[in-house]
Amino acid sequence: MARLRLTLLVGLLALPACQIPPDVLALPRYVHDFFTNPNFVVNAPLRHEMLGTAAGTPDAATRDARFRLPPGFALDVFASGIPHPRYMRITSRGDVIVTQPRKQKVLLLRDADGDGRADETRVLLDDLHLPHGVELVGDTLFVAGPAYVVRAKFDVEAGRVVGEPEPFVALPDIGGHSWRPLRLGPDRKLYTAIGAACNVCEPTADRDQSILRFDLATGTEEVVATGFRNAAHFDWQPGTGAMFATEVGVDYLGEDVPLEELNRIEVGGFYGFPYLHGPDARDPELSPSDDDAIARAVAPAHTFIAHTTPLGMTFLRGKALPDDYRGAALVALKGSWNRDRMSGYKVVSLHWSTDPDGTESIAQRDFLIGFERDEDVVGRPVDVVVGPDGAIYVSDDMAGAIYRITRDESAIGNTFAIHAHRGGETLSRSNSRDTLVATSERAALHEEGARLFDRHGCATCHRASATREAPVPLELTARGRDAAHVIDVLRAPPPSMPRPLLTDAERDALAAYLIDPS
Repeated sequence: MARLRLTLLVGLLALPACQIPPDVLALPRYVHDFFTNPNFVVNAPLRHEMLGTAAGTPDAATRDARFRLPPGFALDVFASGIPHPRYMRITSRGDVIVTQPRKQKVLLLRDADGDGRADETRVLLDDLHLPHGVELVGDTLFVAGPAYVVRAKFDVEAGRVVGEPEPFVALPDIGGHSWRPLRLGPDRKLYTAIGAACNVCEPTADRDQSILRFDLATGTEEVVATGFRNAAHFDWQPGTGAMFATEVGVDYLGEDVPLEELNRIEVGGFYGFPYLHGPDARDPELSPSDDDAIARAVAPAHTFIAHTTPLGMTFLRGKALPDDYRGAALVALKGSWNRDRMSGYKVVSLHWSTDPDGTESIAQRDFLIGFERDEDVVGRPVDVVVGPDGAIYVSDDMAGAIYRITRDESAIGNTFAIHAHRGGETLSRSNSRDTLVATSERAALHEEGARLFDRHGCATCHRASATREAPVPLELTARGRDAAHVIDVLRAPPPSMPRPLLTDAERDALAAYLIDPS
């Protein structure tokens, strides 16, 4: 803890005063917690976050070694050298519009020659105060900042703003969590969110801690729901039209508290903040004694590991997707900072299903991993959007990059395809290895698990050599355990065990091998 505090303090003192974020300098509670709160743990690459600079896009060798996707998907760099890219929209022509809050700009990136990489960068809007959320409605471009939403005429084919932007609506500039999302709903209204003015506090204004929507013609405002610390982004589920929103939870409550949230938004709903964090963590200072606010709080639809920072989300609507990804949602987990052991730093997919009793459940899978490996970070994903051709774009505000993910049929034939395309239950949803795959598939799965065991150096701890005993013999590692338990350990190992960088399919294979290495 002392090392972490000292590292952060030295890092702050090494920056010119003009480069330290004003909210850091202006918060006495921040300084107080820095020295007194036992849960004030700092473990994150903060310098580029503070300065809005790019750490640099990982080179091809690093990407190949670290980034992993499900079978049938491939990743390339669409654009690099773009400091602090945040939220995006894709035009019908396939251009990427992206905001740069720290640079006060909104950019357009165009792939003119169709090779899957941007070769033209244009500034659409400049000198905006922290532009963040962006939406395109027909020929009108909307951009949201802390205290405003502006609109401008936009020529889609030319890829240019026509004339000057004009105010659309004013928003309360509360400070604190003031980077606004922006999204057009199926009701043809424009949605944004107003965060909390601080880490945890009661509302300071009528529209504080809420999701709002606006009539496109008149700008008339309506409060949709309340009780959010920081509703970071939202989208509407295909088929049902249900609105879901990511929410970033409070800091300083502990390593694993609170779980962060995906909420199903109900008009008029109250979502617990500031009295309730995650599904069941009462605020130690503000939790009301009469329990009324707790009782009426809408429970999260899904939770993420504490401090993962769920930001941009989008539902997948493309027809060319594998069956199990149609209707799934992708969520960018930017990654923790107030946690000793890092969490997040990846893109996950969420898959909806209905249980036999009619209960809706959401299963989470890793989709794009590798931004963080053994506490070494090369990027922090922020937003996920889908282009008209089905390509998936991921912005990375640490690396200064936008990645493009496409379908790659050549990857379907590899051994990992056993997991994604066998059509039955996956190992992660089975209670025993005997139920996980057909007999004809077990040999291939076991063989892949053995390769992963060697590739990740598992033998160092789990196999004896001629000169030493194994610290944890393999026969004691997983034998007799069910698959779900082994996979949970591989996904979140104890502190003494290194965390292997694995896709869901690889985790299944390695678990199968560990259960029966003979």
